[in-house]
Amino acid sequence: MKTEFYVLTTMSNMHVGSGEYNVGVIDNLVQRDVINNFPNINSSSLKGAFREYFNSCSTPDFVKRVFGSAPKAQNDKASGSFRFFEANILSYPVRSNIVAYLRAVSIDVLKEFLLKLKMFQKQGEYEELIGVLDFLTNIEVEQRSPIVFNTSLDGAIVEDFELKAGIYSEDVDDAMRTALYKYFGKRVVLLHNNDFQRLCGENMLPVISRNYLESGESKNLWYEEVVPRLTQFYFPVMEEDRDADDFESKLSDFLIQFGGNASIGYGYSKIEPVLSLNLESYEN
Repeated sequence: MKTEFYVLTTMSNMHVGSGEYNVGVIDNLVQRDVINNFPNINSSSLKGAFREYFNSCSTPDFVKRVFGSAPKAQNDKASGSFRFFEANILSYPVRSNIVAYLRAVSIDVLKEFLLKLKMFQKQGEYEELIGVLDFLTNIEVEQRSPIVFNTSLDGAIVEDFELKAGIYSEDVDDAMRTALYKYFGKRVVLLHNNDFQRLCGENMLPVISRNYLESGESKNLWYEEVVPRLTQFYFPVMEEDRDADDFESKLSDFLIQFGGNASIGYGYSKIEPVLSLNLESYEN
């Protein structure tokens, strides 16, 4: 069995509901991590979305081996061979005055990612990424003073919060800069943890009004919290060697839908092994 890390990039707004009733202004809230309160995707929601996707593109035997018996199976309770972990936030898109968006990350988020990589790493397979995370997590970032690494973004404003980014003052060697842009892109902006919390903490995500019409007449208006497109999450999967290659190859074939409201385009996301990322190529 091996452990593979994946990055999920939302290509449309996503609502993976918490299932909790909210007495506030927002009716439907997204799932959040119980420790840092950032948006996440619980492992059961992640596995369920993958199962539905593979039901449409794989054999029943493959689906049963990987995911286990169908949830409503009465006489067959076989467990799946793969182990799915929750998806934690990695980066969050923020509007800017220089480019359409910046890719915001924070020290605490990156430290947690680094810890998990080191826990599961075998034979140095994530060595380059671990080096980038070690570099980023050792930078001191002051509150309200985000840091960028691309000179063309020096002075960029993180809109809505009016945070002015400054260029990283130390020299970055070519190998580190190449690896940094590979995994996080040229638009990466490093934020203080309190500023990142202000961006995507509780009651800070975009809220969309939804309306149910019956014969052209409004019957119900509600408000729904969404994770915006281009948000990134990471998650590990413990995979049995027998089915690992098939699982990984089929993930890149199509977008996979997570959460509710598929019929109106919510939740369609791209899944990539973290080692296959090349974010700089998307931005060029």
